[in-house]
Amino acid sequence: MRGGVRTRSGPSLIGGKVLTTPSYAVTKDSHGVVLVTIRDFRDVAGLRKQLRDLGVPAVVDYVPAGKRCRGPRGSNVENIPRGLYTTPMNIPGEKEGWQMRIDTRLFEPGQTIVWTVTAMPDGGSSTSTILMNDPVTPCVLVPGETRDNVIKE
Repeated sequence: MRGGVRTRSGPSLIGGKVLTTPSYAVTKDSHGVVLVTIRDFRDVAGLRKQLRDLGVPAVVDYVPAGKRCRGPRGSNVENIPRGLYTTPMNIPGEKEGWQMRIDTRLFEPGQTIVWTVTAMPDGGSSTSTILMNDPVTPCVLVPGETRDNVIKE
């Protein structure tokens, strides 16, 4: 911990090589605000652990392109507190990855933030962020819609 900020990060592996930029970084300031930065969407187990270690009730699932999690996985929170989290945003100056801010003080007991992240074949990514009431069922992969399916219909 440095200057009231706790930092956690994980390695990034691309082509079997460790990169100097971590696949994710999670920091928490002394006010309970967490900043999450993700560059490699496949290390969800490490990211999930880091979030939990910093007090963020979170489920993070990597879903391959063309798949989705079978639903419903639980009930959505209807009244999300203003400022609980920001939607994922691009990382300034970078082509890949995203970042978001979470204020852990605004979670109610029994709430979990659920992220479903997908690395797209074109190099982009897709993210679903939903605040749910516990319990949240595990992700069971099923065929999902693709852009081609949506356009054809």
